[in-house]
Parts: sequence; C-alpha cells; structure tokens
Amino acid sequence: MKVILIRHFKVDHQWKKHCSCEDFFEDLNSYNIRPVIETKEINIPIKTVYISTLSRTEETAKYLTGEKNIIKTSLINEVDLRGKNTTRFRLPEIMWYSVSSLKWRFNSKNQKETYRETKKRAGDFLMMIEEKNEDCIVVSHGMFLLVLLELMNNTYNGGRRISKIGNGEIIELVKHT
Repeated sequence: MKVILIRHFKVDHQWKKHCSCEDFFEDLNSYNIRPVIETKEINIPIKTVYISTLSRTEETAKYLTGEKNIIKTSLINEVDLRGKNTTRFRLPEIMWYSVSSLKWRFNSKNQKETYRETKKRAGDFLMMIEEKNEDCIVVSHGMFLLVLLELMNNTYNGGRRISKIGNGEIIELVKHT
C-alpha cells in the first residue's frame, strides 16, 4: 500500500507582526479561509485523495492531474492552536505560535485540542485507510502531517524524522510487506 502525503500549497496571508493572544487567534481564523498561492500541477497516478475540511486542501487537490475520487474528512484537519488565554499584552506572532504549540505538545487542557487528541485522530485516520488497503493521496496540514508521519514511520518505508513539512511538499510512503 502506497500513501502520498502532501502539505497544502502556501496560503495568501500576511501574519501580524505584533499582536495580542486574541489577535493571534483571529489571525488563525483568517488564515483558515484565505486562498492558496504558488500552485503547481502535481501528477500522481493514484485515484483516491483524502482532504481535510479546510478549503486550502481542497484548493491544493484541484492541482492533482487525472481523475480523482476526493474524500473530505475532519480527521486530517490541522491542529487547532486556539485556546483559553486572557492575556492582553502584545508579542511577536511567532511567540504566540510557539507558546500555543508548546501548550498543545504538552497536552495543556487550555488548548482546543491536545497532542494526545491529535495523535488519536491521526491513528483513527491511519486505521481507516489501512482497512481500505488501497493506494491514496493525503492532502493535509503541516502540524497534523508531522503527527501522522510519526505514526507511519514504524510501519511504512520512506518516512523520515523531520520537524517541518514545506508547502506543496510531497512525501511518499510504502507499507512494509
């Protein structure tokens, strides 16, 4: 079984330089509805394509050539970094992103989703596609794909330990026989 992971294309969004936590969460919401840019045609002769419910994966999947069977699932949505925070001071956006990511990774109950919950969601998705046992393409998001890749590295060849997946990057994995 072959699984092709693709991170969506770059999103046409300007992040705020300095912002409050609330502004950062609003920026995340805005990012989720912006169109993709820097697109390119992708020729992979696999028919089944899984996309998230966020528009940037559907827009990216439109650039896959050939006849495709698109299946939309929230199981592969991006990690939701929004959480509970009443802090009003302003920081660089990268600081809010880093703090939110750390809170997610260390399973803070103040986050909308914890790392543990993301890992379970990724495991549920992996079980679903393995039950079907057919080659597929998965168009998803950076943080989610890293978690999925972490789970797949034990039973698939071609994966690698990485800390970031670039926009439009393609990773090909083949299940051990």
